[in-house]
Amino acid sequence: MESMDDAQKVLDAMHSGDANILGRTKQGHLVVEYDGVTGFNNNPVAGFTDQSTNVFMIKGTAKPSVVPTSPTWKQQ
Repeated sequence: MESMDDAQKVLDAMHSGDANILGRTKQGHLVVEYDGVTGFNNNPVAGFTDQSTNVFMIKGTAKPSVVPTSPTWKQQ
């Protein structure tokens, strides 16, 4: 993502219902889709660097982290 403000926009969209909740990872992290922010998925092992995405994983609750993830993410 471009900034901390972008991460906050994703969190705000999740709380307001503007983000589409896609599901949870095997580790229990929430995954949401939000078109208002563009992030970049970087997973060199899987062959992705700077892959544009609007799908984000939210880790934690008290001090959450917002991490761009694969735009093709599917619930397992």
